[in-house]
Amino acid sequence: MVTEMELTKEQSTGRDASGPAIGINYGGRVFCVPGAVLERLKAASKRDIIILLELLADPGAGRDELAVRADCADNPSAVDNALAFWRGAGVVTDSQETAAAPSVPKRKIKEAVASLPNYTSDDVSAIIGRDPAVGSMLDECQRILGRVFGEAENMRLVSALDYFGLTPEYMLLVCAHCADRGKKSVAAVTKKLGELFDRGISTVELLDDYLLLEENSEKLETQIRKLFGMNMTRELTDRERSMIEDWTGKYGYDIDVIRRAYNITVDTIGEPALGYANAVMRGWYESDLHTPEQIDAAIAARREGKKKKEDKSFDSDDFFRAAIERTYGSSGSAPQVDNAGDGGRNVGNRRSSGWKR
Repeated sequence: MVTEMELTKEQSTGRDASGPAIGINYGGRVFCVPGAVLERLKAASKRDIIILLELLADPGAGRDELAVRADCADNPSAVDNALAFWRGAGVVTDSQETAAAPSVPKRKIKEAVASLPNYTSDDVSAIIGRDPAVGSMLDECQRILGRVFGEAENMRLVSALDYFGLTPEYMLLVCAHCADRGKKSVAAVTKKLGELFDRGISTVELLDDYLLLEENSEKLETQIRKLFGMNMTRELTDRERSMIEDWTGKYGYDIDVIRRAYNITVDTIGEPALGYANAVMRGWYESDLHTPEQIDAAIAARREGKKKKEDKSFDSDDFFRAAIERTYGSSGSAPQVDNAGDGGRNVGNRRSSGWKR
């Protein structure tokens, strides 16, 4: 991003439809402001804006220097909080954080929740003063989770709201999602927020789609566990969860397809085994079979091919009958075989001695 450039001392003018021309004197230098800043101005404090402008004007400025320029040298954490706010808005990136404020934790996926900045009660009050919707959000979150928050919990939620660059509506949806699953603590909510950040779920629209997908996946997992007769109270092992995630995610199979694999498994080995069913479905997926109709057609074709192969083979009676017909004709009868137990060894002697049947 270009942060400074030398310009000729000319004015750039714009004209409002209902007012006179407005001239902007850029002077001898200029820096760019990302468009995302405009979307967050209402929620930003004066200090947040000053620190961002100082950073844009001098990306190499350190944390202490920014604190001095923003007149908050006695409160260096204000720089951390401002950077967290703009990071959540997508304005500040990790590379800029490293150059400007080395002490601010990088926004690593698994450490996102642990790196939430510490907000004071004054910070929370200031944010609520700027945006009353945040105060209403905290009240509604308490109602959804069925508990009264302490000061620390309020600060934690507001910190997450700013750090992840969320809206009150987003926070309420996450609280409701956690409450529906019996996880009614601020810790559970912030943990879920970190998971969503990990997956890049940053808007209400993306959140709606993701939560719907997750709810459907949970229902499907319950159906699978019941189908295979699994203990519903125990946690899945890593191997079991990996297989089920492959079926429902990577392979995209629904319960109808999984039930077909279950039936084949039980018919073949006499018991419901996830490992065997996994092999069946992996074979379907690798054979580019994705819908129940495709799978049914493939199963039918295989059975038909197997039947034709069996029809072409002879059992021992068929073979013996065919040999007799070749020797005696289709109406011929086989010679009588002695049943005396000598295997026919004395037939010749009996004939020479005039033996008759």
